[in-house]
Formats: sequence, C-alpha cells, structure tokens
Amino acid sequence: MTQNNSGTIRVLFVDDDEIYRENTVKALNANPRLEVVAKATSGEEALEIADNTDFDVMLLDVTIPGLDGIETLQRLKAVHPNCVVLMLTAFERPESLQQALSAGARGFLTKESTVGEIREACEKALRGEQVLGTEPLKRITDFYVKGTPEVDEEFMAKYHALSPRHQKVVVGLAKGLTNREIARLIGVTEASATTYIKEALSQMGTRRVQLAYKAAKSGLL
Repeated sequence: MTQNNSGTIRVLFVDDDEIYRENTVKALNANPRLEVVAKATSGEEALEIADNTDFDVMLLDVTIPGLDGIETLQRLKAVHPNCVVLMLTAFERPESLQQALSAGARGFLTKESTVGEIREACEKALRGEQVLGTEPLKRITDFYVKGTPEVDEEFMAKYHALSPRHQKVVVGLAKGLTNREIARLIGVTEASATTYIKEALSQMGTRRVQLAYKAAKSGLL
C-alpha cells in the first residue's frame, strides 16, 4: 500500500447494514481527519478492494454474511500482515472478540461509537496501540467469568512472580482501567504508572487486550 502523507486517515468501511453503513460513512467523511476511500458489503468484496485500494484502517463488521468478519480478517492478514483492522461489533457473539484478537485485529469499536471515538481509535491503532473500550472488555470478561475458568498455568505463574505493585497493575489492566486510573490505584504519578504498565506487560509476555482475556479466562478477576 502507498504511504499516506496527507494527514488524513483513509478508511475502508465494511458492513452489510445499508442504513448504518451509509449514515456512518457520511459522518466519517464530515470529519477533516477521516476519509472513507472505499466501502464493502461482504468479506469477499472487502478482500478484493483491499488488494487494489490504498487505505490506512479497515473498519470491519464481525458478523457480515457469507465470509464473516473473522475469516475475512484471517485471509486479509495472510496477504497483508501489516494491515490495521478495527472490528465493528454489536456483541452478537462475545467469543468472536478473542477470535478476532488472535487473528490480528487491533481492537474493537461498538456500533454506537461516535465519530470522535472512531477517529481516536484509528489514531491509536495506527500508533500501534490496541483499542478496547470498557464495553468490549466487559463482554470478554463476562463471557469467561460466567463459565468455568480455564486456567492458563503459564500466565498465572508469571502473575504470581510479579511484585505486589505490578500485580495490582495487571488486575487494573484486566479491568480496563486507564493509565490515570491505574496511577491512582497504585499511588504513583501517571508517568510512573505508564512505566509500571510497560514493565508488567513485558514480564507477562502479553499485550494489553490479550491480558484482559487471559485474566478473565484464568479466573483472576
């Protein structure tokens, strides 16, 4: 894909719901930082467009018919491994959240997200950050907490090897707390909290979003 030097985030929007798609595309194009350069109504169409269109972020519906969002993501990443994808979800299938993360999605947006939230999420994703708001995180944790925990022994061993403060950081991350909230939780400045977060993630050997999933699945929450 051609490098984007315009300062505008080029979006490929994939959703089969015509009313939602057209209204959202119109709203996104009204934001000076966003430009929808292409739109698709199916996974097959999205893959074809992705091969022939320069874009920065794909917004991909999890539950598009036919080739669903998860399989579309998997096929896209096989050909374009560096492609940045954010999943759009109404949470019909909570288990799909973890499947998408494992397949390489950068994060999730609810279909109720505002244009400002979408813009911010795209900016974070392009900086290499994972995007997971409170509601998607709650869905992941609820899905596993309600079931029988499947303890990840390696994950829990790493957790118990952490210092007490780093353990608090891990629990805070798993609950979806912001860096500022974690700073208050452990009684340090936000800058120090950021350092503790980086250290905790490094020692746990996982990324922020996957940590929440593993913590919930292992019964840590």
